[in-house]
Amino acid sequence: MKVPTIAVDFDGVINTYAGWEGADKEYAPREGVYAFLGALQVSGWKIIIHTCRPRLDVRRWLKKHELTTYIHSVTNTKPIATIYLDDRGLQFTGDFKQALYDIANFTVHWKEKP
Repeated sequence: MKVPTIAVDFDGVINTYAGWEGADKEYAPREGVYAFLGALQVSGWKIIIHTCRPRLDVRRWLKKHELTTYIHSVTNTKPIATIYLDDRGLQFTGDFKQALYDIANFTVHWKEKP
C-alpha cells in the first residue's frame, strides 16, 4: 500500500513567520501545529517539511520544539508529494486567465487583506 505524502512548508505554516525579519529571527510554533501534525500522522500521512532555509537549521528548530516525531524528513527542494501545503500556494485550475487574476490578487494569510 502506497503511503500518501504531504509536503508542508516551514515558514508561515509550521511556525508563526509573518514576513522576513532576518536569518537569525526564530519564530514560535504556530498554535495548533502539534495537534495538526499528530492528526496527519495518525491518518497515515508521511510528513515532509519543505523550506528555503538550511535543512540543519530547521531540524534543530523541530528538535527544540519537540516536533521531530511527526516529521519524516526536511528538504529544501520540492519533493514528490500527494499534497503541498504552503502559505504562498495557489491552485492552478487549468485556466490561465483565472491564474493571472489569482496571482494579481494573491495575499498570504498573515497579511491584511485589501
